[in-house]
Amino acid sequence: MSIWPRTPTNRGRAKQRPSRRPPDHVLSEEDAAILGIARHLFDTFGRPGSQSWRHAIAASERLGGPPGLLTALVEAVEAMCLSRRSVFRFSNPNCPGCAAKLTPHERQFMACLRHVRRGEPDLAARHAFLLCEGNDTRQFLDSIGRIPARGA
Repeated sequence: MSIWPRTPTNRGRAKQRPSRRPPDHVLSEEDAAILGIARHLFDTFGRPGSQSWRHAIAASERLGGPPGLLTALVEAVEAMCLSRRSVFRFSNPNCPGCAAKLTPHERQFMACLRHVRRGEPDLAARHAFLLCEGNDTRQFLDSIGRIPARGA
């Protein structure tokens, strides 16, 4: 049984105001750069022999981000990896076509960062809970909260 009227337009539904925020899958230029750095770190943790951390350092320097960006990002990725039990899926940072697509795991990671920066701890905790597969999220949330914004 449905609570909505059986009309093609669902006229009984309350109208929602359009959101002024971009959807979670649309990244700002800074967030896209941070994700690019994070992808190299994901690769480093997944394949230690790849030494992708060198690319992460170079990408961080190109971004010209605030001091502590790379360190905080490494801590956040490591905390997430320690909390998760299954494979973290990410796009290949060295393939332009692949890197143009967000995986669901990357979307959760970036949404968590975005909500922490907006001062929305409850929403950040929800994304962290899903990202860490129901395991302890405290260290991950603490680490991701230390990732500075460019203007900070």
